[in-house]
Amino acid sequence: MSNNSNESDSTQSKPSKKSKKPKASWGSRIKGIIFDIVIILAIISAVQMWRGRKMLNTRTEAPSFSLVDLATSEEVNLQDFEDEIIVLHFWAPWCGVCKREFGMLNRFSSKLDSDEHLVSVVYDWQNLDYIREYVREHDIQFQVLLADQNVTRDYQIQAFPTNYYISDGEIRGRSTGLSIPWSMKGRMGCAGQ
Repeated sequence: MSNNSNESDSTQSKPSKKSKKPKASWGSRIKGIIFDIVIILAIISAVQMWRGRKMLNTRTEAPSFSLVDLATSEEVNLQDFEDEIIVLHFWAPWCGVCKREFGMLNRFSSKLDSDEHLVSVVYDWQNLDYIREYVREHDIQFQVLLADQNVTRDYQIQAFPTNYYISDGEIRGRSTGLSIPWSMKGRMGCAGQ
């Protein structure tokens, strides 16, 4: 019996001493976080540049348009926004990212200055009643214009959502994909200069 007890004692492993890794200092942790943020921002910028490669160039004249306002049934022209800064926001009812933006865009548009406007253009609408119901269901509170083939061609719309930042009839900025309020406000600020 003592033989068995000796065997079990010898088969038990001795606790190993793990070498402790020295803790990183706060300074090196912060540098690591900053490095990660810079890399993420660089990737986001590269993706935005790639996605915008077929968009209209900045510092070019914005194509004029004449579209019907969903709420008033009146015609709206680019010239109606003379001396103002606008975000021309193209979206589609089937676009998942667009759906996620509506609440943020409602808040964003309600905080704009009197010379700033969010003008949205709905693409690929088949039925006016459907779009009215869609706008009501999603509580869209900003202006909605009905796109036609000319405006989507003239603005080279390839993806949704797409934003053009326009001031004095000139394209001053552009973006595609999910909109971020501080980024939109910053681009509007740059567009006004």
